[in-house]
Parts: sequence; C-alpha cells; structure tokens
Amino acid sequence: MCDIVNVLAFAMRPRFAKDDQFGRTKRPAMSAGALHPISVLIIPNRDDRRVFHYNSKEHCLESLQADESCVGQWLDQCELVLPEADGSYLVFVADITVTGTVYERPESLIWRDAGALLQTIAIASTAFQLLFCPLGLLGSEIAAIFADPRRLVSAGAAVVGQAGRSQAITGKTHD
Repeated sequence: MCDIVNVLAFAMRPRFAKDDQFGRTKRPAMSAGALHPISVLIIPNRDDRRVFHYNSKEHCLESLQADESCVGQWLDQCELVLPEADGSYLVFVADITVTGTVYERPESLIWRDAGALLQTIAIASTAFQLLFCPLGLLGSEIAAIFADPRRLVSAGAAVVGQAGRSQAITGKTHD
C-alpha cells in the first residue's frame, strides 16, 4: 500500500498554500478556486476491509472506524463491475461545504474536481508502474458510513494494483 500512498501524494499533496480564509492550495490536480474538496478513502483489498483516509496535508493515512459488513457490501458491487480486480480500492468523497464557501452551486465544481483528480491519479499510477481502473461507482455506501449525507458527496471510485501480479485489475495475465 506504500506505492498507492506515494501515488496519492504525487497527485494530491499541496505544493503551495495561499494564506487566506479558505485554505487554498496549489496541487497537480486542478480544482475550482484551488479549494481541493475531494478526499480519498482507501480500502486495502477485498480481504482487508479496513478503511483509511489519505490526509494530503500531513501525508499520512488515518484509520477510520467502519462497519465491515457495509464495506463488504460495497466491495461486492465493485466485484460485479470488475470481477478479477486485485488491488486497493479508492473512494472519492467531497465535503460540499468546502466548495460552497466560495461558490453558490458547488455540485458541478465538485464533479469537475473529482474528474481532474481521477485523471491525475491515473497518470501518477502509470508513473509508479501501477495499474489503475475507474469503477464507474460513486461509493455512496462508504461515504454514508462517515458523515452527514447532505454534507458529504460521493464522487467516484477506482481500483489501483501492482502490474506484476497475475490478473491484477484487468483480469489478464501479462507476460
């Protein structure tokens, strides 16, 4: 999981912080107003149902308390989408109040930020020789475990895995 944390650091760690009331930062992924409201939750793999939050400002993983059965149900949905995936699962969540402090209708900006971060993580995964696949799922079930659903927006999910492992992510053996 160290490689995945490094990928997230590459894509999400602030390179510059503006001294203002909104906590704006400059990072590799674009963000409306430089607010970066997207957080990434990590589920290490199908067998390890723990949930971690990547803290991009402190560059550390924070362990979150999660109901294993809820996590398991979400992983079952992931398996329907990508049955042979063998990697760590990323869930993108956004606090709508962060973007809402600056913009009247923050929802579309959150979706744009999530797409930009998804693309940046895909590029970073390639640079770290990891496989990456967006899942087409939002991760609402995971986000609902942790916060008020009116405040926290589920914004996507992906799986990241080691390229050297047989059938990792794509389900194909690479020779």
